Amino acid sequence: MIDSHCSPVVESNQTYVGGGSSIVWFSTQLGFSNSPWRVRNVRWNLDHVEILVGGPEAAEFQLTITPVGAKKSAFITTRHLALAHSGKSLPQEIPAVLKDAFEKNLGPLDFNGLLQLLGTDPDKQPLQPPGVASPLGQGQPTGQLDTWGVGDSWADFVAAGEVARARLDSVEPTKLFRFIQHGESECAQVLPKGPGPIVEMVDYPWEDRIRGRGELPYSNLRSGLPTEDEPLITTDLTETDVVAGNPKKLTDILEHAIAKGDSDKRTILFSNTCVPVVVGEDVESVVRRYSEKSPVPLLFLTVTPRSMLNIFNDLLVVRRKQAESAAGAPPKDTINLIGYPESRAVNELIEMLSLFGIKLNIRFIPDILEELIDMLPNAALNVVLPNSMWDNLYEQLLQESKIPHIKPTAPWGIAGTLAWIRQILEALGHGEPDLSVWNNYVAQFQAQWDEASARCQGQRLGFALRGRDIHVLTDPSNTWGVSLIAQLEEAGFGLDILLLLKDANDAKNRAGQVNAMFTYPQRHVFKGFMTMEMLRQRLADSTAKAFYSVHTFDWRLTEAGKNRFSVQHFELGVPGAIRTMNRLADLCNTTLYQEYRRFFARTEGGNLVHQGWRYR
Repeated sequence: MIDSHCSPVVESNQTYVGGGSSIVWFSTQLGFSNSPWRVRNVRWNLDHVEILVGGPEAAEFQLTITPVGAKKSAFITTRHLALAHSGKSLPQEIPAVLKDAFEKNLGPLDFNGLLQLLGTDPDKQPLQPPGVASPLGQGQPTGQLDTWGVGDSWADFVAAGEVARARLDSVEPTKLFRFIQHGESECAQVLPKGPGPIVEMVDYPWEDRIRGRGELPYSNLRSGLPTEDEPLITTDLTETDVVAGNPKKLTDILEHAIAKGDSDKRTILFSNTCVPVVVGEDVESVVRRYSEKSPVPLLFLTVTPRSMLNIFNDLLVVRRKQAESAAGAPPKDTINLIGYPESRAVNELIEMLSLFGIKLNIRFIPDILEELIDMLPNAALNVVLPNSMWDNLYEQLLQESKIPHIKPTAPWGIAGTLAWIRQILEALGHGEPDLSVWNNYVAQFQAQWDEASARCQGQRLGFALRGRDIHVLTDPSNTWGVSLIAQLEEAGFGLDILLLLKDANDAKNRAGQVNAMFTYPQRHVFKGFMTMEMLRQRLADSTAKAFYSVHTFDWRLTEAGKNRFSVQHFELGVPGAIRTMNRLADLCNTTLYQEYRRFFARTEGGNLVHQGWRYR
């Protein structure tokens, strides 16, 4: 319950999401107690308070409370407070209800007094913007698991929290390591098993489900099929083990893994799960003791941000520096590709580099193997793919390294690939690339390029983004190195960009950030939305055939008749760009959701609706 006698803490530059106390209090104070209208969401900062109100038949409107004079569109004012609304016109009965209640109940308050009351809500939560991680990994992006039904999670199309949470999967640990899990059986069974690959709820950028390689991280583990090399072994803790203790399970499994290490030399990755942490078992000291006699590296991972960030330190820092100290002068014009996963497109890039006399030493990350670390110094240059997901790995790999490095814009399309080659040659001490070699290379793909580009001309794709998600368009390191705007413009697409707006200044700033990235601004359209209702209408009205979403099954798009695309649709290089364009053109020409959109219509709660029937 909100208590006017308590002293709140309201920090500058921080937005709070109200809990049940704030929602109930505003429902009462605004006169909705005995009506079908209810406050659904409340959030505030030092400038304004936003109140989302919902009613019959999925109707919604948003109210904003500010100090008097701060918002010109206010339709109700008291001595100190102003009330405005956004979205469609208010229902006919609402203005009169609001006027009476607002003036009576909130009239005595000034804006600071209102914030003081809201600050006492015991269930309020700070709305943490994603993307800026501390050295310990705090403040990582939030996802649906953290924010379900709270704030603006309904407008999340990028799944930043889900992708960040699964980042360890991006280096495919079960393929690279012998994997030990210390925990109960449920932890080992958290991933579904079957004879084939499963469909993820999130379209993780490191998987090749769409690009066509067909191999998934954890493929052996998820198949449920036994394998000779034991990609995963577990202590399988029981209730008795937890209550009475059973240290022998831990030592036995370590002895087993170390014995295996004598034969296959595979690095051991030890994962300490939640149950041993909760009961206070001193697992790390035992693992460290066994690591001293292990014939292979034994890496320790536990459920803390620090452990996640530093798990590869022994390999990336200690082992790598040893290798560099023992190495001689590297061969001329030889590079390492860092952060470029094995794929058809990367193999094509390597082939193209050879035309300019550039040789590949190794690819490193997502593959992290002891033998690869020993080979790293045999290159004159590290070429790093911009990827914020691997920044911590990059930092450990490159710190105090004897090998110079560059982080050029990734080679997407014709223009991006040529710029990439130029930067590599410059870093190796060469001048401009031989344009006759480049032109001959491009010429072999020109007909395919022209055909694919013609399919994209005049087509439109879309993005629906919250303010804090703008980085997917402005910073390629947040989209696995993909310069989304540059590649889509080069292909010939127009863009519909829908922005979740807080106010006019926010709209102007966000649109300006994106607009600065455009080469052809006349092709593109900006539109704002403030509520779920407005978002659904914007999606339905858009002429874009597909929208960006990292959620594999996104009913917000299907009910609007739209297809979905993500980073997985994009490939590096020139032939990779051709495949990308054809892939996106196919989406634009696939009319399934448009033709059957009435069958995908949803209720406010997300249930399917068709001809008055509700299917659950």
